[in-house]
Amino acid sequence: MYPPAVRSLSRKRSCVSAFHSIPARPRMRFADFFRCAALAACFFLVLAVSAQRVNNTHPMFQTVSPLGAASNFVVVIDAAHGGSDLGARLSPALDEKTVTLALARRLRSLLAAHGISVVMTRTGDTALPMATRAGIANHAHAAACLILHATDSGVGVHLFTSSLSPAPRPEIPAWGTAQAGYIHQSVRLSSDVDAAFIHTTVPVIVGRTFLQPLDNLTCPALAIELAPKPSSTLTSAKSVDNPGYQSTVLNAIVTGILQWQQDWSHQP
Repeated sequence: MYPPAVRSLSRKRSCVSAFHSIPARPRMRFADFFRCAALAACFFLVLAVSAQRVNNTHPMFQTVSPLGAASNFVVVIDAAHGGSDLGARLSPALDEKTVTLALARRLRSLLAAHGISVVMTRTGDTALPMATRAGIANHAHAAACLILHATDSGVGVHLFTSSLSPAPRPEIPAWGTAQAGYIHQSVRLSSDVDAAFIHTTVPVIVGRTFLQPLDNLTCPALAIELAPKPSSTLTSAKSVDNPGYQSTVLNAIVTGILQWQQDWSHQP
């Protein structure tokens, strides 16, 4: 303990002597003080990080970011035919399977440029059973499934949704009529893609059809068939493998998908 305060001159010397006779407390050096302050700062930093982790994991504090929501939007692209399945003979040197794969690859790149996740049923010249194609699409839990075809008959772009009658979605849908629970969404998807062609010179035909794997899909689904572009007084007819014509069609499809992405995000 420190000595009592000096209250008189007469006691001054004895008090000072007593004070000097008591061992002095060791003084904290600046380095020691700095080290303690650093340890304290680290302690509070650990507490703050722990609290933040709790906030991020506890359901009451979770937040959903737009990027997280967008990552759930997956588009499946099914390039029809492949391998020994040539599809339609579009010209003496051109098979449908070649055109559909080229379209699928270009469409994948365009969608990816907009941050949209894409799953392709085939990425090379391989033959896939219809059940396998549908299985890949259904496993992806896609927001949109696009089946690409090509033809030398007719003109422009043909959009087809399933001819199945709309029905409630059962817990385990029947394989042959799985698309029935998604008819309304598929029609809306078709409408968005159709509207995207308004500012192009490409005619669009909208219809419904029975088609595999379209009827087996548990997602909003659309079959897109590319036919030659008709000629006009200013332009000549363009075949389905014309790069410029394909670009016009694919850009319109992307515009339609972007619109569908907005519509899809507001659906229950």
